[in-house]
Amino acid sequence: MSEALRAEFVPTITTIDPMVWDALLGAHLFTRYHYLEALERSGCVGLESGWIPQHLLLYRDDRAIAAMPLYIKLHSYGEYLFDWSWARAFEQHGQPYYPKLVSAIPFTAVSGPRLGIAPKECHATLHAAVAHALQQRAEGLGGSGAQVLFVEGDALSNWALQDWYRRRDLRYQWHHRGESDFDAFLARFKSRKRKMVHKERARIVDAGIHIDVLNGGEISPAHWHTFLHCYRNTYLKRSGHGGYLTPEFFQRLADAFSEHLVMMVARQHGHIIACALYMKQDDTLYGRYWGALQPMDGLHFELCYYQGIEYCLRHGLKRFDPGVQGEHKLARGFEPVYSYGVGTLQNTLFADAIHHFCQEEWGAVGEALEQAKSGLPFRSEGSNSN
Repeated sequence: MSEALRAEFVPTITTIDPMVWDALLGAHLFTRYHYLEALERSGCVGLESGWIPQHLLLYRDDRAIAAMPLYIKLHSYGEYLFDWSWARAFEQHGQPYYPKLVSAIPFTAVSGPRLGIAPKECHATLHAAVAHALQQRAEGLGGSGAQVLFVEGDALSNWALQDWYRRRDLRYQWHHRGESDFDAFLARFKSRKRKMVHKERARIVDAGIHIDVLNGGEISPAHWHTFLHCYRNTYLKRSGHGGYLTPEFFQRLADAFSEHLVMMVARQHGHIIACALYMKQDDTLYGRYWGALQPMDGLHFELCYYQGIEYCLRHGLKRFDPGVQGEHKLARGFEPVYSYGVGTLQNTLFADAIHHFCQEEWGAVGEALEQAKSGLPFRSEGSNSN
């Protein structure tokens, strides 16, 4: 690293000037100071959760010129670009895989900036300096290395560094293609797929379910209370715990990000039976958390997919990211896109094998994207047939 540059690892974001952090990273919702602070102050991250803050600041003299959200990880939960098989291989050979360094937004599989850089600075130089600092810190921890997850595609070339691997996976997003409303969106579908969506949505209407769409300040404390009940209930049934996020986190989210929040509330016979929480910024809607008090076919699709698409169409949003995984999204008009990650290993015993794995994975995911496109419901351009 250049003598003029100094790396500092910070164990809590609360010691960093919010204006300094947001000047470097605050343009994106999930890397803003108050979002990361909410995770820390609410206890969602820390030693107990296995996400130990270790944020990186890069200084030239006394001026911060780069910043990275960073955590010491004691496991691979909540990352969504997983490496469990690597951890098992290390363990089987008596080698430590954890701790590792991970630059990501905890429990949030959203692509975005992972290294914020001051204007007029050389990106190549600072990426190299940060990579060096990460490798040194990972070596000091005695773990497997460092990872940067859900990197934006246009920043990927900056991480094409010696001894760094790259990965990609699929996710599914809705993109506005000029439709005026939901009916116009469905008009692009093949007849059979269109009937499937109509049938799913009709099932919700026939069950007497009404959806309230609440923006920011319209979400009352009573709504938040019921949302938390739904969120915890769903996590308990699915994972055996009450969810990664605490009531205090959601309270802080409501206080600091009200203008970015949308809540979909499903009522049946006047009673709330399910809720979905979204966040929005610029031209994008993000599906974040959902929960239901009782199982019902199609309710998740309605509340977390179709209502989100309708919201985007009503409000002129161009993209809807409903979250990772779920090939079932293809049939409902969500298109396959890539998500990316990069990393470096300290242990040379596994380096060749993992680099080879990543190269194979890269090609396989590329083939999977092309195959996924064939699962989209849309008619061929100019076709009036099924």
